[in-house]
Order: sequence, then structure tokens, then C-alpha cells
Amino acid sequence: MSWSSASTSSPLPTAVTVAVSWTPPWRLFRAGERPDAVGGSKYASLSGVDRMDRDDAATLATLLRDGKHSSSLRELLPGWDMLQADVPSRERMETALAILVGSGLAEVDSSWRMRLTEQGGQLRRSVKGVRGMRLIPTAISALLAGRQLSRATLSLPAAVFDAARNDYLAAAQRSAERRSRRRWWWPDPFRPRPSKPSGEDRRGRTGSG
Repeated sequence: MSWSSASTSSPLPTAVTVAVSWTPPWRLFRAGERPDAVGGSKYASLSGVDRMDRDDAATLATLLRDGKHSSSLRELLPGWDMLQADVPSRERMETALAILVGSGLAEVDSSWRMRLTEQGGQLRRSVKGVRGMRLIPTAISALLAGRQLSRATLSLPAAVFDAARNDYLAAAQRSAERRSRRRWWWPDPFRPRPSKPSGEDRRGRTGSG
């Protein structure tokens, strides 16, 4: 398995033209090489990242791990849905990944498993004093706003993304159905409880005898 990411010598890349050539395992791509194994498109440095795209990149950076731990698309979708209350489109996931890879913050292999680079892991760990995972993307987005970002022109295949998305949605539907079956006997919370007639015991007789 080989990984691709932007190779930069500065923590704040300026104009970076990056590409990948799938070579022996664990070799990162170098500028000027073609990433034929990743959608067949070349990498280019693009300027300008709008707020929504930056927020999506921050969401993805929140979910990815660094070191030897990589994540598949299927593993990332539940977390994205939890953080944004929404399942992303293929285009949004592709753009978020392109920003992280193009900026040297993440890398992706030929099976579309992703992880943070050392630089990306440092950025993720620099978020301190945030209570609650849902607030982490906002903090990371603010950090990204202070960086000069590049966008890699990679292409996430529709077949790969759709398979992961459909599998997640099917699993979520099965889980919802199981929860619904366990709750079918719950009483209607809006239905008032019947009151016992005054002066009667459990046998229906009056207390006076």
C-alpha cells in the first residue's frame, strides 16, 4: 500500500504543485509526479478556499487519525453525520480531502483509505480547551483560515463513494428499525392514565363495607 500527500518543506505552503506516482509502500509523492492511481488526474495548486469548503475540510480533519491508523470512507461517514447532522455528497467529501491533501495535512492510498500527515496531526492536537467533539471542527476551521491552503485536483470515484454511503445508510436504517421494535409497547405519553373511582378498593368494593 502506498500513500499520497503534499510534500512541503514549510509548515505554510505557498504555491505547491503536487502529484502522486504510486510507488513502493509508504513513499509519499513528490511534486511533478502524476497520480494515475487516484482518479487519473494531476495535482495543481489552487488559490482560494471558501468558508463551507474549509469547514468541510475541518470536519474531515477532526475525524481522521494520524500515524499508522487510517480510515475508510465507510468509517468516516457516521462521524461526519454526527458532527454535521448530514451525510456529505461525493463532491463535498472530495473537496474536503483535496484541501487536506493539497495542503500537506492528509494523505490517501490507492484504496481510498485516509490519514493525517505528521503536520495534520500536529494541527489536530493543537486544538485545546474545546469541550465536546462537535466544537472541534469550528476550532480547526479557524486554524485553517490562518493558513495558506492548496487544493489537490484528485477525483473520488462515484462507485467508491456510493458504495460506502449506501452501506452506511442501510446500516443506519436497520439500527433505527431495531430501536423502533424495542419501543413498540411504550404507552402514549399524551394519553392520561385512568383514575380509580373514589372510595373503592382493588376489588371494586367500597371501603364502608
